[in-house]
Amino acid sequence: MTGTSPTVANWELMLRIRSRADDQGLKTSTIVKALDVSQQYWSALNRGRGTLAEDKLKDLLSLLEFDAEEREEFACTARHRERSTSVR
Repeated sequence: MTGTSPTVANWELMLRIRSRADDQGLKTSTIVKALDVSQQYWSALNRGRGTLAEDKLKDLLSLLEFDAEEREEFACTARHRERSTSVR
């Protein structure tokens, strides 16, 4: 995911998260409860509207059982996204 715009990186991140959730059979209701976010907010994230806070992202990656290498990749993407949006 490196070398892409923050928008594209976020889109790719959510694709991978949705795919992992589907693979594990996790329902949206389980995810929103675990993250303590609304159904509407989660839906917006899945449509590429908004970004998940870093602490919520860590919780989600743990819930979805991503390995350490993948978690670090996502953390780097989140840091890049935050730097890119704070410069504007």
